[in-house]
Amino acid sequence: HRPAEGAIRNNVVMSICSDAQGRLWIGHFDGINIMDKKTHRISDFKPGNGPRFKKTCNALFEDSKKRMWIGTPDGLFLYHKETNSLTPFRHNASDTASLSSNHVLTITEDKEGNLWVGTNSGLNLLTANGKGFTRFRHIEGDPQTLNSNYIYSLAVDDFNKLWIGTSKGLNILDTKTKTTTGYNFDPRNTNGLSSNSIHSVYLAKEGICWLGTFLGGICKYDKNLTLFNLIQS
Repeated sequence: HRPAEGAIRNNVVMSICSDAQGRLWIGHFDGINIMDKKTHRISDFKPGNGPRFKKTCNALFEDSKKRMWIGTPDGLFLYHKETNSLTPFRHNASDTASLSSNHVLTITEDKEGNLWVGTNSGLNLLTANGKGFTRFRHIEGDPQTLNSNYIYSLAVDDFNKLWIGTSKGLNILDTKTKTTTGYNFDPRNTNGLSSNSIHSVYLAKEGICWLGTFLGGICKYDKNLTLFNLIQS
């Protein structure tokens, strides 16, 4: 089946991001489409010669420098609009400063302009020179590390703390000290998480955080009260 011209190429949409030009980037199982929100015209994303990724796009993020980052199962890619080209960042087993895994699931930027990348095998902070990464991983028996290496979602709050949705609960990382606090599902705690699988994090105003879970509905966290409330069907 070939999609009609001017249509989204695949109905399994993984990520949506608006760029500085007001265009909507749509990442899906078959690559990326770009929509002009004024005309609703949809075009295929077709980088020129050079590195490419294998179709599926899991994450899209435009940083404060108006650079578009693309997360895929084949690595992280930085798009250069001027040359219509991609710079790849991939895992290298012999290089501890490389990406911790090629399977990129989520991307965000903190208040200091640092790029954070969540994968299925740990969290990564892009170094200041833009060439390597500092890795953050779960270490068995160490509660000061991530709850899990499977990172579904990232978001930064007004205090520049990184909220990390994982397959085994929620972590909040202080981007200055690099220390982390973990939260887990506890069936005895009616004001705790409703599930350990945190697939999405949305930080709203006035200290309210919304967490989308797998089979646990939506959790509303009020930092002013330091408790969660469950909202589900």
